[in-house]
Amino acid sequence: MNNNTNKYFVLVWLLLASVFGIFALIAIIFYVLKLFAVSVSFIPGSAYAFEIFITTIPYFILFAAYYLVHKKISMGKVKLASVTSRILLTVGSLVCIVQLLIAVLSYFNIKSDWFETYQSYNKAWFALHLILILIAAGILATGDPKEKSWLERK
Repeated sequence: MNNNTNKYFVLVWLLLASVFGIFALIAIIFYVLKLFAVSVSFIPGSAYAFEIFITTIPYFILFAAYYLVHKKISMGKVKLASVTSRILLTVGSLVCIVQLLIAVLSYFNIKSDWFETYQSYNKAWFALHLILILIAAGILATGDPKEKSWLERK
């Protein structure tokens, strides 16, 4: 065998080993997470902490998205685009805060007819938040100057 054939065999074995290694790593991660979940389930109150975490984490992700877009407002060149996106982001953040409060209060079984009209895990609310964030980012992007083509840059 010549040296080129050896290189290809080594390359094929490296590819197969990396694919096997990825599957083994995923299996090990799942096994460790399963052991962690089983061991944590014996701690008193951990189920309630997990439920609170699952209830609140989508809202914190939305707050992070609102914050990231809000940080870009100061870099906007057009005043109207900055003001419009600031208004949209403020309204969206306030609605998100109210929804978080309602979700936490309903988790603690505080009953109200007003709370029952809102369903915290309705995907439409989260979709509306994402659309609002995208619209605000799009409005903010319209105020930026047009980028030069890569052919014109030097």
